Amino acid sequence: MKNLKKISKILLYALLAIIIVLNILIIFEIDWVQKNVGFVSFDEIIFHLRVPLKGTSSDIVKDNIIKCFLPTFIISGVILFLLYKINRYKSYIYISFKKKEYKLRIKYIFLVGCLILSTVFLSIRISYIDEMFNVSSYLKARSEQSDFFEKNYVDPRNIKLEFPEEKRNLIYIYIESMESSFQDVNLDGEDINIIPKLTELAKDNINFSDTDDVGGFYNMFGTNWTASAMIAQSMGIHYNTPIQDNKYVEYNSVMASLTNIGDILKDNGYYQEIIMGSDSSFAAKNVFFEKHGKFVIKDLNSLKKEKIITKDYDVNWGFEDSILFNYAKDELKKISEKDEPFNLTLLTSNSHFPDGYVEDDCDTISDNNSYANSVYCSQQQLYDFVSWIKKQDFYENTTVILVGDHLTMASNDMLKEKYEDRRVYNAIINSATTSDTYKNRKFTAFDMFPTTLASMGVKIENNKLGLGVNLFSDKKTLLEKNDYDYVYTELSKKSDYYEKIIYNN
Repeated sequence: MKNLKKISKILLYALLAIIIVLNILIIFEIDWVQKNVGFVSFDEIIFHLRVPLKGTSSDIVKDNIIKCFLPTFIISGVILFLLYKINRYKSYIYISFKKKEYKLRIKYIFLVGCLILSTVFLSIRISYIDEMFNVSSYLKARSEQSDFFEKNYVDPRNIKLEFPEEKRNLIYIYIESMESSFQDVNLDGEDINIIPKLTELAKDNINFSDTDDVGGFYNMFGTNWTASAMIAQSMGIHYNTPIQDNKYVEYNSVMASLTNIGDILKDNGYYQEIIMGSDSSFAAKNVFFEKHGKFVIKDLNSLKKEKIITKDYDVNWGFEDSILFNYAKDELKKISEKDEPFNLTLLTSNSHFPDGYVEDDCDTISDNNSYANSVYCSQQQLYDFVSWIKKQDFYENTTVILVGDHLTMASNDMLKEKYEDRRVYNAIINSATTSDTYKNRKFTAFDMFPTTLASMGVKIENNKLGLGVNLFSDKKTLLEKNDYDYVYTELSKKSDYYEKIIYNN
């Protein structure tokens, strides 16, 4: 009996300690996420819990440890020490009930009270997290079956694609967190456009827009972080594998049975290369590009091997965009001399959350907003890079596409529109195809897949690939045929057909 009482006390203290630590940690983490990440969907959290964290910016990890874990353990330690001190006092109170007097130890009343209050507060915080990340909605959707994907997916393997006699080169640039919404932000008390050069490129070339002016595409379920955006834009599908699934991590899948633009171009004799300033193993991007098109991958590790940067070089997510663009120029000079057509893909990183990265020689637009300065510098660097491309001999037969990977996750007061009202930027330069269907389109990242091929002069049977349609055509997109909320909800549901084709079952 004595041992049971002792074990019960230990369990009570351990439970109280765990609840106190969780309460305090959640407070700091919620505040950190709101300031540094902004909107993060639960499907994104699930994805990143299942892929290696290798390649994550060390600054972000350090910042979270310093601002969340360190104060949590300090404050928890102080509270638990005080509780330990209280535990040593042997004061009692006496309560009379039905003519009987009960002797109660004050420390137990206090500890039970603390346990109850801590549990209540923890429940409130869990409820807030549920609302913040839409956890319940996600789990509910995953418990429901939908045939929407099956009805709308068009397998590229079953579609006739006709390339022009002289195949066109492609330069595809994923711009980290680039929104058309950056054209109108509140910065230092003024309404200002912090992407004037990209606005100019969009106006002077092709910009598919949701408005009459420069706009972009809608955020959609399973497409709103970098790895998923690459899947959506190159393959025309969303990311929505089961929570319990582990095949992505095992590296033997990554939707290997599906066809994307990399596969199509490889089969048509293209040399393909991707350059990114981070470690390509983060979120298994290296596996995706190896599986789909056998891309030559250039990243932080390969540039260190080539001694372009030193072994201990570590800036932002690996190396800054100025190095990315300078290296890309050197690569373009070499690969443009090859006999086969080329596809060069770039992924920028300077405008990544939480505060972006502002290089020393960047022009700035704000005295106190680092993120605005990173976006402003990034758009200038992109403009200069495109200007250089236009002067090269290979440009005449090259389509250049600039597109944001997703909406910014940075929680920043300068953004005037609500998250759901913002759009992802795009500009197609030197397209082989034109039309009058650019403006007032409701479309998503899925539509970039067939639209990219069409901009290279490829004729697509029925103008549909994956879940996307060729925006140069008058074919209606998913969002032009269906309500946005309906499409978002249906894609978030479980689909046996989706799981069957991504695993080639």
